[in-house]
Amino acid sequence: MQKDDELDALHKKRGIFFCVNYFYTGIVEDWNATVIKLSKPAKVYETGPWDKEKFQDEQVLNMEYIYIHRQSIESSGLAK
Repeated sequence: MQKDDELDALHKKRGIFFCVNYFYTGIVEDWNATVIKLSKPAKVYETGPWDKEKFQDEQVLNMEYIYIHRQSIESSGLAK
């Protein structure tokens, strides 16, 4: 897969992706122009206060990997 500056800073780190319907977290493993591969994925249903160390309702997905479609991402960053 190809690399790019936007995701290089998140490579092998826990990222958060604010998508059209949900927020997803996981370890950024790889990516290409279409998808981002996350290991140890979770879905955030309720953030709670942003200054807290953990999200109020973050549920681990029973999957080794998920692929987030880049066209669905509104913003992203390093997760807490």
